[in-house]
Amino acid sequence: MTKVELIAAVANDANLTKKDAEAAVNSALNAITAALKDGDKVTLVEPSILPDAMIDPVCAVLADAPGVGSAYLSVMIVNGDARSYLLVLDGPKDEKLFASVAQAARPYLLSREKKMDLNITTSISPLGQQGMQGSEPFYRKGIGRVIEEDDDE
Repeated sequence: MTKVELIAAVANDANLTKKDAEAAVNSALNAITAALKDGDKVTLVEPSILPDAMIDPVCAVLADAPGVGSAYLSVMIVNGDARSYLLVLDGPKDEKLFASVAQAARPYLLSREKKMDLNITTSISPLGQQGMQGSEPFYRKGIGRVIEEDDDE
């Protein structure tokens, strides 16, 4: 898929103008590129609390995605400062699915006082492998959202 095709898919799936879709795609690509420059230190941590307002709509999209087995969420910290969410999908790369997931997460991301971007990758990428390592998925195919039980009880 070319960048032009990705912009068209984002515009269509997210009901955006091509200009707004291009800005969204460029913003996401710039954030990912900035995060992965040589010499940058990237740290991934699981959020202590999953944001329901983002996770629930994302799970609804994933439930209709036959190729996704599970999904993981991390907070990506670059050089100890810049933060964004990293969503790892255990399934094939699918730009239309990525656009649908981004659209589902958008209301939450825009509502935050301190804005955070959402980066999406697959489990086969090196970053995706790192994002899954030692983490528990928040979504599993056939189950839906995985709710963690308190260990204190």
